[in-house]
Amino acid sequence: MRIGWADAAAGLGRGWAGLQRRWLDLTVAGLGRRGLGLDLRANSLRWVDLVPGRDGQARLSGWGRLEVPEPVCDAAMAPSDAAVRGLQSWVQGSGLQGRTVAMGLPSAHVLLRRARFRSVLGGMGRLGAEELAAYVEGEAAAWAPFPLEELALDFAVLGPAGPADAPLAPAGAGAAVDSTASADEVEVLMAAARQDRVRARQAWAQAAGLKLAVLDTEANAALLTLRAWRPPDGQLAPGEALGMVDVRLHELTLRVMAEGEIVFERSEALGPGFDGSSGLQSLGRLLQHFNATQSARRLIGLAVAGDHAGAPDQAQWLHSIARLAGVPAWWLDPFVHLACAGPNPPAASPPLARGAGARPAPDEACAYALAFGLALRSLSP
Repeated sequence: MRIGWADAAAGLGRGWAGLQRRWLDLTVAGLGRRGLGLDLRANSLRWVDLVPGRDGQARLSGWGRLEVPEPVCDAAMAPSDAAVRGLQSWVQGSGLQGRTVAMGLPSAHVLLRRARFRSVLGGMGRLGAEELAAYVEGEAAAWAPFPLEELALDFAVLGPAGPADAPLAPAGAGAAVDSTASADEVEVLMAAARQDRVRARQAWAQAAGLKLAVLDTEANAALLTLRAWRPPDGQLAPGEALGMVDVRLHELTLRVMAEGEIVFERSEALGPGFDGSSGLQSLGRLLQHFNATQSARRLIGLAVAGDHAGAPDQAQWLHSIARLAGVPAWWLDPFVHLACAGPNPPAASPPLARGAGARPAPDEACAYALAFGLALRSLSP
């Protein structure tokens, strides 16, 4: 069973929310029939609003961005007064006040561990939610690099433990991961993040007049987007991998999907003032690392996402990526397969850019890749 935090999170927080104040409570029952994803970047907010269609496929209801000064928007900090004013103006113009929202944390800020626990205690019946939560807390104390009082913890039961596969992350100390299955064991995915990181995301949502309902990793948001997008050359065959290049203001990240999972993720810092040359140098080093660590997988293409305003020529930038990697490169337009849910609205004035029914151009739409994945996550039951 392939599982990521995004997939498991539908069960997080149920049955034991509020057990201890430091436990994460990231999923709210009854999210409604709309999915709102909010991607917090170094100098902007991107949002995507989806609704489910009658055919079960998501439909695009709205999308937009809010540009804020770089010193104001720090993902690790609560919003400043200037950011709050911008957020309030943004919400008033977008009509999103009071909505539940899914947001992401950088994967480097989230610890994931997979472990096995006995589901039946001798003479005591099956483990309840509180007993399992206590086991998870004890397990986290063994592998977490921070004191428990500084952590927000969460977990999801993946199901009966089967033969051990490659874990999502190294198993925690004391987690028995062997090659034998036991009917009395369950496999549990544990997640931990610094409380200050979680509170910062909550503060951003609250300042925007939104309710944080789902907190996921950015890697899983990217995974959901890649699964929905589909490469132009068709689905991946066994042994094939699809890369995603995500450019931010001061960072370039390479994520690679294979067998329906993110199997590689690594970032490099970019110097002040992004340009195509520095981005290509960073991407070249990341591709070398991927090839060295994932030699059994063949990269068949790169989906390019993020902000590319610093690239002098968008078409040339895409061509340079393809030439560097030796594989095709495409703009990752997350909206390409979506039907629209409504008519075009009147144009919005800066700093708010917004659309509903209409789609942005592919080289602009790629900046909404993570917001789109988070919106899909918010639609999950």
